[in-house]
Amino acid sequence: MLLPNAFSISLKSKVTQLERRSEVKAEVAIGAALEMPYSQGIQLLQGIDTGSYKLKGNPFKLDGSGTKVESKAVASDIIQRDVVSNSQEYAANLKASADFSFSGWKASVQFNFAMEKDVKFVSNQQLFVAWRKIVNGYDGYEYPPPLTEYAKQMLQSDGGADTFKQYFGDYYVKGCVNGASMRMIVRTSGSSSSEKESMDLSLKAAYNGAFMSVSGGAGFSQALASSQTMNLESVEIYYSGQDRGSGVRSLSIAQADQELVNFASIAKTGTPLYCLLELYNTHPDYIQAITSKGVPVATTSPAKAIDDFLNDILYTKMIQLQIIMQWYLDASESQQKVLDEADFVSQVLLANEALESSDRAVISGSKHIDVLGIQLSIDNLEQVFFSNGIRDQVLSPTEVVGPLLDSYIPTLTNSLTLSSDTSLAVDTAFKVQDLATSLDFLGQVALNMGFSLQSQDHATVGQDQNALNLLKRFQATTIQPIGAFLDRSIASNPFPQTSVTKDVNLLRTLNSTVVSAKGSYSDTIFTTVCGAKLIDCINAFKNLCGTSSALFDTIRTPSYSSHWVWQSNGERKVLIPQFNPYVAIMLSSYVNLIWVIGAQDRKANLNSQAPSTASSEIKKMLECAFRSFMDSYQRKFSEIITYYNNNWTFCFDKGNSWCELDSNQLLVGLKKTANDNDLASIDLAIGGVGPWTTLSGQANCPSWGRDLDGKESWARCDQNLLIKGFFRETGIGGGNLASIADGKCSSPTPGISFENCYEQDVVSSFDTTGNYGYCQRPGYFWFGLRAGYEGAVRDLDKIQCCKPTYAWQKLSC
Repeated sequence: MLLPNAFSISLKSKVTQLERRSEVKAEVAIGAALEMPYSQGIQLLQGIDTGSYKLKGNPFKLDGSGTKVESKAVASDIIQRDVVSNSQEYAANLKASADFSFSGWKASVQFNFAMEKDVKFVSNQQLFVAWRKIVNGYDGYEYPPPLTEYAKQMLQSDGGADTFKQYFGDYYVKGCVNGASMRMIVRTSGSSSSEKESMDLSLKAAYNGAFMSVSGGAGFSQALASSQTMNLESVEIYYSGQDRGSGVRSLSIAQADQELVNFASIAKTGTPLYCLLELYNTHPDYIQAITSKGVPVATTSPAKAIDDFLNDILYTKMIQLQIIMQWYLDASESQQKVLDEADFVSQVLLANEALESSDRAVISGSKHIDVLGIQLSIDNLEQVFFSNGIRDQVLSPTEVVGPLLDSYIPTLTNSLTLSSDTSLAVDTAFKVQDLATSLDFLGQVALNMGFSLQSQDHATVGQDQNALNLLKRFQATTIQPIGAFLDRSIASNPFPQTSVTKDVNLLRTLNSTVVSAKGSYSDTIFTTVCGAKLIDCINAFKNLCGTSSALFDTIRTPSYSSHWVWQSNGERKVLIPQFNPYVAIMLSSYVNLIWVIGAQDRKANLNSQAPSTASSEIKKMLECAFRSFMDSYQRKFSEIITYYNNNWTFCFDKGNSWCELDSNQLLVGLKKTANDNDLASIDLAIGGVGPWTTLSGQANCPSWGRDLDGKESWARCDQNLLIKGFFRETGIGGGNLASIADGKCSSPTPGISFENCYEQDVVSSFDTTGNYGYCQRPGYFWFGLRAGYEGAVRDLDKIQCCKPTYAWQKLSC
């Protein structure tokens, strides 16, 4: 092994050189490819803030692009036994049995990871620890999809990297390693610490020798029974990667030993053990966005040139390569032999040569380095480990519940805020993926955790006070607010009678039952509500999701269309509150169905029964149905407009003045309130704000006066812009249409497109006082106007209306 060791020295020397370059930094960036404990609900490509250890949004396109790597067959099966008699042995055991690498995380996070397996013991105790880990392989992306245009535009804006991190974190989930883990702790104690030290050698020999065989547990039990200094306190078993609960204390040593021996068959359907996190700044789109902008990556540190940014990238790659090499050095001889056969060391040298070549290029002033090629070579090295099962990890689900609740509550609170404006619609549109992920995670982990704590079928009810407190937080912040919001919404705005009323009422009953249950599960209660195996509620949910697009259209169909398009005072109570309860029903039904199905599986596992083989398929079906529902919902946002009255009483009275809408509004309509036929008779403008936060692409469109001089010609905005205001030039009296010298046009987002533009006849709208000339189709705004005949205001006979289209990400499976 001289070559690996020699290379390790060379590698560390190289890192030292790069570290000197970063001495001025308060904290050096973490290397890529961190390992993070897996928790149910974490999705591929999801963002992670490694500083706060919180889940973030997904900035990638979900269009099927990118290259995935499928999981392989069982790659490793490791069994180990340890005796813990003092703190030094305890620390060594924690390191040895850690199912993933802590490398790269800050100290506080590493401590939290280590404490997941924290087993307290006092001076007179002796712990016998056995663990077994089975790794099946890697499942995730080899090359991730491109970033969305929105994400790239965010990076190119002022302070873009900081804003990007706020929304999407600094790392993303590239893939996960599948497998399962089991850890058994035999806790013994003596009457004093001195007696513990004099424990019979036969006891340790029985544990290390015969243990892990079918009869080994009995042999160890006999040795323990014959010991005059030590007594059995408990046997504890902890699982990860498959759903058999944790902290099982009711087994005898022999039974626990048999469980450990048979773990391979128990864990044959293992789940992800841990996930790999990759830095965004290794992604070609990220690098291109930052380098093309020519500004520092982070605005919170002193200004950096692009070569400093590239140096940082190379530094993180070098750290990543060092970590991979350390994996090799820490591996057993048999594992190193497997890696040698895969020509691992040669691949490390090639990756290092690529790094050195890029480093020399940056030093010489080049702004173009093959970061993607370097990353591919490092990815190949990681794949060697995954395919041979040398890296694996585990997580107790309670570790992430608290931080996720903290990040989830603001989104939930914002989404459940009753309002007469579009805040619910808009916020849910842009956060739907985070919201769905949070609901999925919390439904399967927190509520299932609550069932395991409160189930009457389990002997360890209420043993974990921290987990119980987390459950109470979940109830207070999630279940009860959703239920209360649902009740308030429907009480004041009854859901319209449609062909799906029966399905809606069934799901409402399910939701109210879950709220009343407060985390406890009972077969009798829920099968009474939803029928055998919940099939009635599942079918109701699936039916509502499948018909969501048509149902939204049904809800929007009014008896009197003028009440639904817009009203002069901006009120839309007929519209929005009926959307709110429908969305609340679907949100709460989704998380509650996931919870009930998970609770059934949990109960089957606790009772040593096999869970339903169809449950995972049902959960996937529910997720796809829910995503389809939200996909239909977000596509209706372009029709949900907040309307405002803008007082233009004195705006057109004099020349050389702008009449412009406030804030982020675009023009929907004008109102004539005086009997005259000049511009001064228009004193009210109706502005609308749709699902956007800012306007961009503002431009003045000149020479409209020549187009509006009574020749039946059009004055229009430039392509993909909509009217926001007018400029009246100096003239006699109140001014005619030709006095509109310029128009101000803008767009909700850069590069937006229009669909279904049409000409709205307003020939009678300005003939008499008190009429509106407006785009009558919901979601449409003024794009142009036409003056006929003499050019008086009454001759404004047509307006061209266009509906913006938005680059929605498709959410369905």
